[in-house]
Amino acid sequence: MNRKFLVVLLSCLFFSCGPTLPTIDSSTPETYNLSMDLVTSSVPEELKEKFNVSVVILAMESMKDNVVDGVIMIDDEQEPQAKQQFQKSLHGLNYKQIVEKTDQVMRSKMERAKAQYEESLLETWDEIIAAKDAEPKLAKIVTSEHKIGSENISMQIENGTKSSLTNLWFLGLVAPREDGLPSPRLAIINFEQPLAPGEKRRVIIPLKEEYGWKSTDYLAIPRITLVIVRAEDTKKKVLIHEKFAAAFDTYVALSKNYVDLVELLEGNKDWVNMFTTENIVKGFFPLK
Repeated sequence: MNRKFLVVLLSCLFFSCGPTLPTIDSSTPETYNLSMDLVTSSVPEELKEKFNVSVVILAMESMKDNVVDGVIMIDDEQEPQAKQQFQKSLHGLNYKQIVEKTDQVMRSKMERAKAQYEESLLETWDEIIAAKDAEPKLAKIVTSEHKIGSENISMQIENGTKSSLTNLWFLGLVAPREDGLPSPRLAIINFEQPLAPGEKRRVIIPLKEEYGWKSTDYLAIPRITLVIVRAEDTKKKVLIHEKFAAAFDTYVALSKNYVDLVELLEGNKDWVNMFTTENIVKGFFPLK
């Protein structure tokens, strides 16, 4: 047997010598259109949707320098050049390479979105800290002698208001370490007997996992700040720390989206199933 033929035969056995996949030819608009039809027809049925979306995404990516406030701005004079630039970016690629290129682009977008979310979370945290002393009525409810354990926190509360209080909501602010993000918790106390005006009382508040507390939080005592964000009296009148609450609501919304984004990144889920209007609005796939 011819030695060269044997080498080719063995190579085909181990490395698949199937038909060559068609590739994009961007030499002219005509060859591009023809080759795109051939490439599209070579895509397996189960990948057609992902391929079609991939082409759209790469088209948008090629025009990212024209993005203004999240919108691609291209006038009639720029359109032919933009189209040519996009077509050249696909030159020589088969459908597998187009999908793989888009996978890399989308992962890069999600990693950029993750960094943007982390920056926004830290900025919102600063707003929370700046707002925490801005409610004079709630400031009349004073806490002291805090002791935190793995299951509860105890403190003395003095009611400096003119109302009898039925419940209080505390936000526990756990300051971030150098390698992490801030982490809020919630603690609620419902008084069996209303806390009368001028009364001092020592209370024990359970730290519930459903409100974000961890059994190891007591180890972070120097980094924990408790802020009263809501109080209700016997007349059902509610005092809200408005500036604080607004910043905290923003933080909660950002945190939820951030968790979803991290799960998407770390779970290596197929981005095409996550490329929804909702996630685009959340900023998971920034144009620029």
